[in-house]
Amino acid sequence: MPVTRITDLSFTGEGVGREGGKVVFLPFTLPGEVVEWERIETKKTFDRGLPRRILEPSPLRIRPTCPLFERCGGCQLQHLDFRTQAEEKERLFRRLAAHTLKTEALSFLPPLLSPQGFGYRHRLRLKTARQGKKVRVGFYHRRSRDLIPLDHCPLANRAVNAVLPPLQEVLQDLPPESGEPEVELTVADDPASALRGGILLELAQKTAHPRLRELTRELNALPGLAYAFFRVRGSFRLFGERPFDPERDALEYTIAGMREGASSIRLKVFPSVFSQANLEVNRLLIAELTGLDLFEASSDLIDLYCGMGNLSLPLSPFFRRVVGLEIFPPAVTNAEWNRKKNRIVNCTFLEGAAEKTKDLWTSRTSPKWVFLDPPRSGIKGLVSLLNEARGSIQGVLYLSCHPLTLLHDLDRLAAFGWKIVWMQMVDFFPQTFHQEWLVHLTP
Repeated sequence: MPVTRITDLSFTGEGVGREGGKVVFLPFTLPGEVVEWERIETKKTFDRGLPRRILEPSPLRIRPTCPLFERCGGCQLQHLDFRTQAEEKERLFRRLAAHTLKTEALSFLPPLLSPQGFGYRHRLRLKTARQGKKVRVGFYHRRSRDLIPLDHCPLANRAVNAVLPPLQEVLQDLPPESGEPEVELTVADDPASALRGGILLELAQKTAHPRLRELTRELNALPGLAYAFFRVRGSFRLFGERPFDPERDALEYTIAGMREGASSIRLKVFPSVFSQANLEVNRLLIAELTGLDLFEASSDLIDLYCGMGNLSLPLSPFFRRVVGLEIFPPAVTNAEWNRKKNRIVNCTFLEGAAEKTKDLWTSRTSPKWVFLDPPRSGIKGLVSLLNEARGSIQGVLYLSCHPLTLLHDLDRLAAFGWKIVWMQMVDFFPQTFHQEWLVHLTP
């Protein structure tokens, strides 16, 4: 077997070395280590392999917490302390940013770090598979669609982990007509909230099998769950033993008042609507945004990809008017429900694609701030629209979940003369290679 010294990490958390004139990617290895490895994939310019022996371990190497690490596809960096993980993620991004944007003159704010390396997730997206006569619940193997059954995940909070073992028991007799549904398990570990979450099963097709009614009752009886619903893939409609009621059938979390004397905001997340998986970092992010002293009360905020109002509503006291735009109809309904419950009068939520809102952007009635929180594909279709509206825009805050896409977007904006004021890493997902970045831009 070849032996290689690891010299760097890749953006996906793999160790990087060179062998025979080609780049080699080896997961679960660290810079400085000498590794004996087995080749599993060969391309023209690089190889991939699996480490078989660490001949010279890094002094930074630690024992992974999870016994499924290296098999499960969820984590890539448990062999490195989570604070060091954050340092490495930021180092890699800074280097690539300087290369992509062709400048070293970039300003960085201190990163927003997760208070916890483990136990931070209130939401898991689980897979199911039929193994023999029973249905099992878990995650896919890191290099295949083979299911790894799961009764505990170190990334999940205590409330989620309390549900996993009995969930395996309840779902093992899922009727064949329901296929192999995906399972969205959402449970907040928040003693202050009476509404902690529930479970949503996404079916390939609707079925009237009587077992589903029994299953709903059994799921509702699991610890900490307030609801259990089904949804057919591609449909927005929820169905179960009872109609959906936002008062009782939604996870709830609190955002502290962002101004002295201001009331806290209580936000609910409807089943199937996105919420940040790390609520503590989410709170840190909102506190950071409101503490930057950027906004003027006479300005408007346009919050694109606003979801259920997670940022629009806490930021509303800082603006004359807030308009949130979201393409997913249940999220718009969710945001409007949250607005009414918190008695916020200067917010409006609209359904639509961010790329088709020229009138919203070009109105010059007041200067505007724009908040962007796009999917992994970024803002390609918005760049020209931003440029057209730049005369009425005071600033843009861009939160990206995909650093490579972000840098391509920033490069295109820079070509139109937009200035990057600062960048800041937001570490929502310790133990994984995922990193988010907040960027402040001005016209």
